[in-house]
Amino acid sequence: MNSDSQAEGSALPSGLDLLVLLPRFIIRRTDGLYADVSMPEARTDFTQFVERVFAADALFSDLDYPLFLKLYYEPEAAELMACAGSGDSGHELRFAQDIVAFAPERRPIYHQVKISPDGSMAEYLFEPVALETTTQEPVFGPPEEDGTLPILSYEAKSVLVSTRLDPDEFVAAMWAKGVRFGIDIKAVAEAIAGDQSRRLEICRWQLAVAGIDAGIAEQTDLLHRNDAPKELANGRIDLRQFKNHFPQVMADTRLLKKTPRSLGALGWKVSGMAIEPGLPKDFDIETLAGPGTRVERTAEGEFIVAAITGFISIDGKSNQISIDEKIVSRHGVSLRTTGDLSLSGADFEEHGEVQERRQVKGHNMTFLADVFGEVVSDGGIINFKQGLAGGSVHNPGGGIVITGTASRAMIEARGGEIVIASAESCLVIGSKVRLGRAVNCEILAEDVTVESCEGCAVAGRQVTIVDAGSRRDIETVVTVLLPDETGWNREIEALGSRSAETAKTSEKMEQAVAQISEKPEVKRFLMLSQKVEAKAAALNAEQEAAWKVMQARFAAVKRQLDQLRGEIGALAERQRLLGERVATIEEARAQAAARPSCALNAVTGDTVVRKMKVAPEGFPLEALPVKQIHKLLRSHGNVQDHLFAGSSGAFSWAGQKPDMSDAVFDRPADG
Repeated sequence: MNSDSQAEGSALPSGLDLLVLLPRFIIRRTDGLYADVSMPEARTDFTQFVERVFAADALFSDLDYPLFLKLYYEPEAAELMACAGSGDSGHELRFAQDIVAFAPERRPIYHQVKISPDGSMAEYLFEPVALETTTQEPVFGPPEEDGTLPILSYEAKSVLVSTRLDPDEFVAAMWAKGVRFGIDIKAVAEAIAGDQSRRLEICRWQLAVAGIDAGIAEQTDLLHRNDAPKELANGRIDLRQFKNHFPQVMADTRLLKKTPRSLGALGWKVSGMAIEPGLPKDFDIETLAGPGTRVERTAEGEFIVAAITGFISIDGKSNQISIDEKIVSRHGVSLRTTGDLSLSGADFEEHGEVQERRQVKGHNMTFLADVFGEVVSDGGIINFKQGLAGGSVHNPGGGIVITGTASRAMIEARGGEIVIASAESCLVIGSKVRLGRAVNCEILAEDVTVESCEGCAVAGRQVTIVDAGSRRDIETVVTVLLPDETGWNREIEALGSRSAETAKTSEKMEQAVAQISEKPEVKRFLMLSQKVEAKAAALNAEQEAAWKVMQARFAAVKRQLDQLRGEIGALAERQRLLGERVATIEEARAQAAARPSCALNAVTGDTVVRKMKVAPEGFPLEALPVKQIHKLLRSHGNVQDHLFAGSSGAFSWAGQKPDMSDAVFDRPADG
């Protein structure tokens, strides 16, 4: 056996009151303890070895803490595996100097640590520490003739001797107290060297490393549009054509490849408990292969391949990729010719009619003939050059323009602008609506402008109607949407309660500080402490020792006062933040209340204007189904909510319920 190593079963050097057997993979040399990571036991039994050491009231001196954590928690780490495969002695890693006893008299100077409930971090209060020692002090008799004092005897006295914590002891002490991972040993060493009272976050957890979900890798640059001029076979550039304006591929072209998922790595709480990473997501590539494609599985992986030659279409909702032979249609959309269409990434132009119950999904779309079906966009602009009859159009994040006439249709663009030349018996819902002539329509928007309104129900935060009237005994009902202030008021009230509670708590803490500070002994200590800190009083050696004893005696009281004062300051900051929040809410409430307005330039038929409160945030009445919106817009509401009712004149209102002087009832000139 090598004289520098120690086989399994050997013990620590004699003279220690403990016995720790070193396993075969732990080697003791004169310059320290080494772990032979080339041995399989080093990856399976190192944790048991460490537990035995700490259970025997021992510790590792001159510990390389980062390497120690690697050996304990990540024995299969790549860097350790690289060392395990290295030659000579490269697989032996020094992680400590030796194993030594943890002196019993020093253990009490390491007090409890505060671990967060979720195990994410731990805090420790570093402060000056002292060990209790016994000294022999002489007892003097009466002075002799020469003035000297004879020593009659000696008596034992206990005194506190200042000392410091030790980083290696700190690791062992925290291990016993449940902190077994993630100590910032450098910050701990700095806090110990600082020798000042300081609360420090000594460790944090290591979150699990999430795995990588299975994904998709593009296999051709033809998936995206390229508007560069087309290069001809003879090398010349044709400025009349785009290189790839409409993405098009040939049959058997590989489009996408599935990248397999990879697993994550464990994380650790400060207690040493493992945090399991979530299982990465996987998917079946078959679910992404739409019409015109097929799935090929080879030794290289799984691929989606074009089954036909045509234009690429990607459905944003299902993530399916498909090959469509048409990008510009001239024959209309019907069950016989195309079925429903799902377009993505390119402009779509339809020259034929879109039949009833047929659906077209896309982005920027233009229809040059009448549309009787359903059109759905993902945020582009939809243009109807002729008309929309009996169908519907939905564009949540974009705009809709109808140059012709819309009838018996639902038109919705809650996040965009709608412009219609003429509409009859339609439901129109948009952020901003501009209508030429509207007959028997329901219109809901943030901002509404209508040139001619006959027998309609109009609701908006800002409503402008040039000519409002009835249609075949059906009056026009205008609803001005006001912000419901209930939520703001409730929040202001809650903030006021919290502010009062905070003030009450702060007052109690201030009373507690005053009560503690006015105790005679505490008051004297605090006054003396101020003088010493201000260096207004010079202390000799004996007074210095007595002062340290006094500091130790009142340390808990001083910590309590400091904590109370700190909490009082935090409460004051909370009070300030609560006040700022109230001011912000009040400003938002005032701005929202000033926004609503209504202007009817001319009233030429039965017209009712009322107000209704809605949620101040989000699209008005967005949670209601279509039937309920229709019913609500046609309702006259309560009498107290009426702002105007009449068949002639004009009306204007802004920001508040008007009295008679606020409204204008100018009748149009006769004739």
